[in-house]
Amino acid sequence: VGWKVQRMELSWLAAPLGRFTINYAIKFVGPDAGISWVFQHVWVDGLPVKFSCLIWRLLQSKLPVSDVLAKFNVHSPSRCYYCIEHTSEMLQHIFSFGSTLVAVWEFFELPFAFSSLGKLVRERCMCWWLNTSPNWILRWLTRVVPAVILWHLWCARCGYVYEGQVLTVQTLSHRILADLRELLASKFPFLQRQCLGPCWQMIVYKLSQF
Repeated sequence: VGWKVQRMELSWLAAPLGRFTINYAIKFVGPDAGISWVFQHVWVDGLPVKFSCLIWRLLQSKLPVSDVLAKFNVHSPSRCYYCIEHTSEMLQHIFSFGSTLVAVWEFFELPFAFSSLGKLVRERCMCWWLNTSPNWILRWLTRVVPAVILWHLWCARCGYVYEGQVLTVQTLSHRILADLRELLASKFPFLQRQCLGPCWQMIVYKLSQF
């Protein structure tokens, strides 16, 4: 089932017009201390806020997974659903090193001819963000792909923990690709529908022709 990207706005009483903006939040917190190159790539025009918020929390180690909760003396049974073996659930593992998700990352990296295998989450994202292209559509795409992948990996993890659902590489890849197609269609309405077919490799190839 497809979905349409709708404009999302956050409210904040401290803002002059009651609407939350990153620029005003920075001014509200304090003087400009410089902007991190990494976090400049977290907030992307055309990418729904939920994706950006998740990757921001992930890069700050603010997600409630076992190794993070253990720092606050909160302990619970822990098992990474991405692995066949009974590996402990750790933040880097469930987003970067699990056997299932490694295949997901490789699937989307293949058309761009690079690999982030064996890297931490931040380094994986940077591989995408540094993969600049003279094609302006592909430049935008390489900024949003990591956020969409990480969002679906987190949803899959939560589905396993709370509902016992186990997703295959094919199912995860299909859901990620469906969201990427919708985001492309929303950001670039002029794209021909044939450019957004079911094959990821073909989508990247056709977009590279613009």
